[in-house]
Amino acid sequence: PRGACATIISAIGAGNVNTRMDYKSDVGPSFMDLDVTELNQITSINIGFADIILNTGYYDHKFDNFNELHPFPFSITSPFKDVAGSPIRSTQLASRFIEDFWQFSQEARLQSTGDGPIDYTIGAYYSKSKMNNNSNQAYYFSNFAALAPDVVPSNTPIAANIVNREKSRTLSAFAALTWHVSDRFRVSPAVRYSNVKKEAFRNARVGSNGDWISPDTFIDLPGSTAAFGLLLGVDLGNYINPKRTFDDFLPSVGLEFDINPEVMVYGTYTKGFKAGGYAQFTSSSEFNSETVDSFEAGVKSQFFNRALTLNIAAFHMKYKNLQEATTITLESGAIRNIVGNVAASKVKGV
Repeated sequence: PRGACATIISAIGAGNVNTRMDYKSDVGPSFMDLDVTELNQITSINIGFADIILNTGYYDHKFDNFNELHPFPFSITSPFKDVAGSPIRSTQLASRFIEDFWQFSQEARLQSTGDGPIDYTIGAYYSKSKMNNNSNQAYYFSNFAALAPDVVPSNTPIAANIVNREKSRTLSAFAALTWHVSDRFRVSPAVRYSNVKKEAFRNARVGSNGDWISPDTFIDLPGSTAAFGLLLGVDLGNYINPKRTFDDFLPSVGLEFDINPEVMVYGTYTKGFKAGGYAQFTSSSEFNSETVDSFEAGVKSQFFNRALTLNIAAFHMKYKNLQEATTITLESGAIRNIVGNVAASKVKGV
């Protein structure tokens, strides 16, 4: 073990390290408070040859969470005192995450109701969201202040405060149909266009804080952001591209053939899309849209008056710019979150 891990093991004694996967941890107290509001209204209007379906949604949540990022034993005494001179309990490497998020969405569809050879759906979708979060991290497991005595006094508890804000707007238009070529054969083409606009802001500061590392108790220490930001893996400043737009054209097609009333074979192709965006917390990284080409073929069957169901499918998925998030521990013991795009990825199976 090296770095922070070696320090902790040395403090409690190697023989006292709990290596069992028993869901027990000798860490300090934690809490989570989540308030959620969710509303949904679906309205259907029949106009004879079709139904107009309106789907309206609203969602918001308020989230406050405090926990230890590393399982540091609570029995280890912290050498730090807050700016008022009071001892700080052993929060070690703790995180306080506060978020406020809301989203409004509206979808409108025109859906056929006739008995003809073609069933169709045409529609549009709109959504708007806003997110504000405040991330606070305590780096109380090491006396980082001693590395810059000309900036802050030694034994000053070092903490980070990171503010992220993001607004998003999505517009989509789509159409799908199923053509009953015969009583046994169906073709289902579809298409969707999506356009996503995002605007983000971040601000990262390094200073000092107290026990529960609240944003209300964070204290700016002149020079500490520049002195400790790199050491703690905290990117400074705003995003390079705070306004970005992502869009894509998404076709799909499906084929179905009934061998008999109990057995159906099928094949599908679908292009998927996930908009790019911005990392949060300590990283200012940006990532691009993820796309996937998905192929699937299989058999669906039911026997003995539907008492036995037997399905089998083979799939192949080709990802481009797959979005991946990872957490790394720096040599200093600090944790850094990174989000980026993988060059390519393939998933296949039966």
